[in-house]
Amino acid sequence: MNRTILILLASTILAACGDSGHKDEHAEADEHGPAKVAHVATATVEDAGSARIRDLVQAYGAVALNAERTRHVSARFAGVVTAVAKAPGDRVAAGDKLASIESNESMQVYAVKAPIGGVVMARTVSAGETVEQQTLFTVSDLSYLWAELLVFPGDVARLRPGQLVNLRSADGALKTSATISHIAPAGDRETQAIVVRVPIDNRDGRWRPGVGVSADIVVAEIEVPVAVRSSALQTVDGERAVFVVTEAGYEARPVVAGRADEDHTEIVSGLAAGERYVATDSFVVKAELEKSSAGHEH
Repeated sequence: MNRTILILLASTILAACGDSGHKDEHAEADEHGPAKVAHVATATVEDAGSARIRDLVQAYGAVALNAERTRHVSARFAGVVTAVAKAPGDRVAAGDKLASIESNESMQVYAVKAPIGGVVMARTVSAGETVEQQTLFTVSDLSYLWAELLVFPGDVARLRPGQLVNLRSADGALKTSATISHIAPAGDRETQAIVVRVPIDNRDGRWRPGVGVSADIVVAEIEVPVAVRSSALQTVDGERAVFVVTEAGYEARPVVAGRADEDHTEIVSGLAAGERYVATDSFVVKAELEKSSAGHEH
């Protein structure tokens, strides 16, 4: 065998060995190594530890007028309306004139006045009309409103006055917390839902009657030994996982999750108290991991 043939044969063997070793190295890393990604600047980390998990009942409803701060104003004597001074949406103080009526008996004109300060919510009369005992105006103090939540009987058994309620407007722009003040004794005939009332302090004027709301009613709080921020959990390779902190960056760690609320999720196994994990922007870490994996495949 001449020298040229020997050189070509040796080169072929060396190339084959090099490729085989390279492929085996990556195969071993892909098969046995955990999914890792370098540090992400926007991510923040925390220590896994104990937390109080809230047991919640979720409900939906709407903001309503506070009936205890609402008055329906009628004429004192039957007669003819000679003038109307206020319209729906007008703000009034207690004692402000709402309308003038000429009495059928005395032929004297008397004023219909606002019994409380607030906003004129409705008007059912115009000048020139004859009135008797019907409601002419509805005036409500909007400083304090009610959230009326619809709860089904299976959940109502777990509720009681005084429990904390976290309210959100339907668009998520408004949030407040209060406690249950009243649970209706009977449900709606058609839906079977029972109204649960929660007062809203609206002195800042942000809430409006008729706005839809969602609510988390806290019925119990449970202390768990190991928990993470609920935002930390992601799905990696079909498993629930959190990203733990390593010297090289972040490593995807499969975990078994237990009870959870909006803030925290219990970790039953896979993570120990004191281990540092990515608490916020874990979705960014996951995206970086997926990009890294895609680049590696190509």
